[in-house]
Amino acid sequence: MIEIKSFEKIMNKPREGWPTLADIKRKSVFMDDKLIGKVDNLIRKYRRCLIRGAEGRGKTVLARILGFNRYKTKWKIRFIDIREGIIESDIDRTCNYIKEIADKNFLFIVENVHSSLDKISKLIEIVDESHETSFIFTSRKIFPGDEQLVMLDPFEEWEEKGWCIDLKPNLGTAIGIIKKFISARKMDYSLTGKDESWVKTEFGEEAVNLRRLNWYLETWSEISGPLYSVKKNQVLEKILCYH
Repeated sequence: MIEIKSFEKIMNKPREGWPTLADIKRKSVFMDDKLIGKVDNLIRKYRRCLIRGAEGRGKTVLARILGFNRYKTKWKIRFIDIREGIIESDIDRTCNYIKEIADKNFLFIVENVHSSLDKISKLIEIVDESHETSFIFTSRKIFPGDEQLVMLDPFEEWEEKGWCIDLKPNLGTAIGIIKKFISARKMDYSLTGKDESWVKTEFGEEAVNLRRLNWYLETWSEISGPLYSVKKNQVLEKILCYH
């Protein structure tokens, strides 16, 4: 099915995902100004952007930051969550809803489009018909499991025209997030060379899984000791308690 929710409904409930409106207002969210600028430029010029990346690479965070920046200037924001198992009537209903909007200060954030790429062509076509409304789509970048298979990509034109942003957060991004976490929590701690080496070993240097990193940081904030001492089993216990 497809769910359409307001900015406030999504951003004021921690269970709806991270970051919340309060997180952003507290300045506890690491801001990648370069990425934000790229998406912002595409929205201003073309009213559209596809944010792609593997799980936990920051798609949702980036989209919410862009939404918040426009929310501050009185834009109306709507989240559309694409789920598996959507049917034709879901797509038609959503397209009709979008068609009714004729407002240059209106942004749709369409999430998880990878779950039904074969069914959302109408939704993508509606972007061209909406001459004032803006759109951000988020998707995992998926490849066919068999090289002989051909996967229809409804965003092929977007990629050709440069309307896509691929997220591959690197070690520098991870260190920036950790420093922001320490600052926002007012922790009496400074990263050491041993910490940074541990981060490099544990999370890699490219395409860092930021969701996994965040679980490690949340676990670390509840135990004593240096960052590099956090153990995997402690993180798993934290995740199990949360769920």
